[in-house]
Amino acid sequence: MNWIDIRMGILQVFDDFYEDVPAGTVPAPGHLFRVPTPNVEEVPRILDVERATPTEHEITSCEICEIAKHHFSKRERLPIKRLALGDTEELIISKAKKRPVVVLSVIASSGIDTLPDGPQRRLARHLKKPCYLVAPLYSTTSMTAPGTFGPTLVARIRALQYLHFFCLPDKNRPDRPGSIIRLDRVFPTYLGRGSAPMDEKIHEEPFEILLSQLSILTGAVYRKPYELARELVKDALPTGLDT
Repeated sequence: MNWIDIRMGILQVFDDFYEDVPAGTVPAPGHLFRVPTPNVEEVPRILDVERATPTEHEITSCEICEIAKHHFSKRERLPIKRLALGDTEELIISKAKKRPVVVLSVIASSGIDTLPDGPQRRLARHLKKPCYLVAPLYSTTSMTAPGTFGPTLVARIRALQYLHFFCLPDKNRPDRPGSIIRLDRVFPTYLGRGSAPMDEKIHEEPFEILLSQLSILTGAVYRKPYELARELVKDALPTGLDT
């Protein structure tokens, strides 16, 4: 089976999946960025660091180890320059890759400057900075170049068989799948250093379906857009590929 053998599913529902965004536009839901995206580790790995003497503030040794009972608990260790680890804090390490992501929501706290002057306002000041909830995009693969999202799985995704996946078309070949949005890998980011806008966004109509899926996943009742789209593509899945 190849991509041509599979009916288009959600890709045939909308004429447009992407829109251009002028350079310098303030990030908003639906916008696409390239962002360092951490791998989700089944077993967290800790970077244990220490220094040899009280007078040396640089790291003198480190060890990568799997999380254990003694981590995230108070233990004696000397402070290390530029790390400023608290008594119950650790360094978690993970592989990461710069991936396209779609902004799902923008979060910032208002009224921080009206808090009582002093520690309350000072310690809460960072809450004013916009934080973005994003979902990463993963490439589709083929029988000749296998990977997580092969033709059969993508066929199911295009027929909206999974709430946590959404298929986007290839920008150069709209009749073919290009990437999979993963709502099971949502994470927060400031879209700061290391991130770059792609100067485009997902069209509001398919984006509404995506938000409906997210809403259902989080236990809300915003089901109508998703259920309507699923009804439209119910015949797109070839016989024998349903879950």
